[in-house]
Amino acid sequence: MNGLPISDAQDRTNLLDRIAELEYQLAEARATILKLTAQIEELQRAGKRQAVPFARRERVENPKQPGRKRHKGVFKNRERPDEKEVDTTKKAELSDCPECHCDLVELKEHEQFEIDIPVVKPIITRYVMLSGKCPQCVNGTGCIIQIKSHLPQARQGWWSGRARKLLPPT
Repeated sequence: MNGLPISDAQDRTNLLDRIAELEYQLAEARATILKLTAQIEELQRAGKRQAVPFARRERVENPKQPGRKRHKGVFKNRERPDEKEVDTTKKAELSDCPECHCDLVELKEHEQFEIDIPVVKPIITRYVMLSGKCPQCVNGTGCIIQIKSHLPQARQGWWSGRARKLLPPT
């Protein structure tokens, strides 16, 4: 073989194999770099599109129609409260234009109602129970009898069921 000793020929073959392997790895790395560069550019372009940030990249073939379907659900405006239900009335005066201060013509009144939820006042109920000693029981001291029949569900403690749910767990 070209006058080279056997060991030199084997070294050369090993080196050529190694070069071919490294060239293959380099080609794979370049392909990966190109793919990742394209992804980076796409993400940078997507970051600049702020008008529709949550739009899908792939379009759906048959998209659903927007909005609610006819006659589905109860949708109506709240009814205007009666005059006796209104607690206070506040009127905003407008005599002239805030910009040029000239008199206004064709003044109209527009109503808007604000409904606030009132502060809840707790209901505190006192239960009075009777107790007494029975003189005819076997015990020399007599037993103590306590009547709790008028307590709703024989509640214990200060708090009722609804109020107990508001308390932190113990």
